[in-house]
Amino acid sequence: MVGTAGRRDIMHMRLTNNEAFVRFVGANHKSDYHRLEEWVDRLWEWHTLGLNNIHFFIHQNMELESPLLSAFFIRKINEKFRINLNVTKTLTVHTN
Repeated sequence: MVGTAGRRDIMHMRLTNNEAFVRFVGANHKSDYHRLEEWVDRLWEWHTLGLNNIHFFIHQNMELESPLLSAFFIRKINEKFRINLNVTKTLTVHTN
């Protein structure tokens, strides 16, 4: 599955097994946070239908804020699923 801003036609929203791999493509826009919240709700719904394994990959064309999006997503997943995934407290940014 792919979560790309503005491209709902390429997402398949039907759960066909107990595992999902989602590639979330950030738009370098504040709406990315809302879109991630929608994914948390969708993943929770799928979990109630039998989804047991979630692989969620987050990136953007400008990767500088990807760690911030990832930390936000992990916090939201922890809240919704009542789990305790680790959020790295120190972020190192490498630029060339």
